[in-house]
Parts: sequence; structure tokens; C-alpha cells
Amino acid sequence: MEPTMTDLAALDPALDRQIDPIERRRSEIALDAIIAGTTRDGRTHRTVMRRAAIGVAAVAVAVAGALAVPALLPSAADKAFAAWTATPTPIDPQQVLPAAKNCVSSYGADPSGVTAGDVVLSDQRGIAISLIVKHGADALECMSVEDDKTFASQLLPGSPLTPPNGLLSVDTRSSYGSGDTQYSHVVGFTTAKVTGIDLILADGRTVHTSTADGWWTAWWPGPEAGEADTIRVVAHTAGGGSSEFRIAQLSS
Repeated sequence: MEPTMTDLAALDPALDRQIDPIERRRSEIALDAIIAGTTRDGRTHRTVMRRAAIGVAAVAVAVAGALAVPALLPSAADKAFAAWTATPTPIDPQQVLPAAKNCVSSYGADPSGVTAGDVVLSDQRGIAISLIVKHGADALECMSVEDDKTFASQLLPGSPLTPPNGLLSVDTRSSYGSGDTQYSHVVGFTTAKVTGIDLILADGRTVHTSTADGWWTAWWPGPEAGEADTIRVVAHTAGGGSSEFRIAQLSS
């Protein structure tokens, strides 16, 4: 006898998992954008996302972590990729305040009260800026090429979560685009025990991440973050020690 959907659902390892309020809010935002077929600025977009989660209930989790990715102008994408650097440059929060305000505005919120003190992480790779901004009870993560052009954003937990292993974990990892414009992105949590985090990609490249106030993040040209077990994550600790993980092990 052929198995029914009820039979298959019973085998789902995530059947009894409860989606927390952060995941539910993310999924609502992502679902609204998918149904509308547009980004928050009204332009149509196409998102290619791969995640490691498996199972019927995991589909909701994957949607919950989706980024809102407006279509990049080819010239902006070309410039961002051509200027990309494996080592990020920290930026003073005051310098990225226009980008932080635009990040908050991209969620339909009033950016007038945003200050440099709300920027908890900011870095630059070439001409692309990545930042995490606190806004009320939420945290927002955005990437931009110009202050007034946010090209990727997502809702994060209001505060970084404590990694189960005491060192680091991954909140969101995704791969977007296709061909020469495909890029990967990771955001996660870390503890004070960690002094630095490096990613070793499948092709041997080393990507140095940015860390601040319990968060860590990185982006790079290529598809690796959307593919399971292709990235090694090296957490450096005080005294020259280090611990290595596969990125799929760290995904929440």
C-alpha cells in the first residue's frame, strides 16, 4: 500500500518542533514578499536559496530565515564582486549611519531615531557594507553598496543567542543569485571565549569574519553557504587555541 501524507508526516524529525516568535515574524515578512512578488521598494525579485534543513516542518524554518533580496543593477553587482576582500575592514558606526537608517527604513519603520549607538556591527568588503542594527526589540542585518541602496536584509533575534557548544553557532546561512553573481552569506552567534572566526571554503579560500557584541557575519562570492558540509569554521580562542566545525553542525 502506498504511504499516505499522514504516514510521511509521522516520520518527520521536526514534526513536534515549535516555531519561536522570531522565526514566525521572519516567515510572515518573507511570505508577504513572496505573495506580492516584490521587494519593499516595489521592484520584482528572484531569490535562490538553499538551506540544510530537512523535513516537512523544516520548510517553515527555511522560509523564516530568508533574506529579502531586491534585484541588483549589474553594474552594482559587478563592482561589489570585483572589489570583494576576504578580510573585512571595520567601519565607525557614525560613518555608516545613513546605511543604518536605510536598513531600518527597508522594514517600513521610522529611521529618524536611529543613532550610531544602535549599530552593533559594521564592516566593509570593497564597496559593500554589512551591518547589524538594533531597533526596538529587534535586530536587523543589512548589506548595501551605497548608503541609499540596501540590497539584502533580514530580521534577527533581538539579542544574540548563547551557542550550545559555548563557542559559536549559525543563525542563517544562504546562497543567492546564479552564475557569476551568486554569493553566500552567514550570520551567527558567538561568545567571549572566541577571539576570531575564519571560514575555509570548499575551494580552499579563507574568509575572515567580523565579530562584535555576540554576533559574527561574513559574505563572499560563490555558492558554498547554501550547500551542506562544504565549509569548515575555525573558532580561535585565547592563548592560540582553536576549534574546527563543519558549518552544517552549527546551523540552528
